[in-house]
Amino acid sequence: MSEYDADKAHVVVHVDLRPHDVYTPFHWNTRNIICWVLVLAASWVVYESYSDDPERWHLGAMPPSAAAFGAIAVLCLGLFVFQYLYVRRLFQKYPVFKKPRQLRFGAEGVHVESEDARADYKWSLFARVVETPKVFLLLQTSSTAMYVPKRCFNSPADTAHLRQLIREHFKGPWRLRQE
Repeated sequence: MSEYDADKAHVVVHVDLRPHDVYTPFHWNTRNIICWVLVLAASWVVYESYSDDPERWHLGAMPPSAAAFGAIAVLCLGLFVFQYLYVRRLFQKYPVFKKPRQLRFGAEGVHVESEDARADYKWSLFARVVETPKVFLLLQTSSTAMYVPKRCFNSPADTAHLRQLIREHFKGPWRLRQE
């Protein structure tokens, strides 16, 4: 849960990260829509390659609709399910992901504290900040990010204050919601 420290102009968030905070294969976002379009396009190509030449499929061979269905199933497994299982496996293999931590956002950056570690990150460490409907992502690289789920904030005022801190103190590119 979060709290606003008015004396120091900080937002404090108590984060307990879950796999669905990191990857949601059926959430309608740009990345998932692109994957779904790729799945459908590949399935259409498979279907068309079988249906154009009746000689390719004969009695006893796989009909075009089954080939398209098979392509959709394989691509869905590859693009969505395996990635989700990979994220879940990371949470099982590395218990540190599941451990609660406290994040304190302020003008100087982010202070992280958990039972295992304590660290201070200046705003300049992050390459980009992105806000989605469910999470704030503070990206260090294209594959490394600090996830701050919005469900961990006490109120919309806390998320609004975090947006304000990012706009005022983060010098890199950011994409925040207007709320």
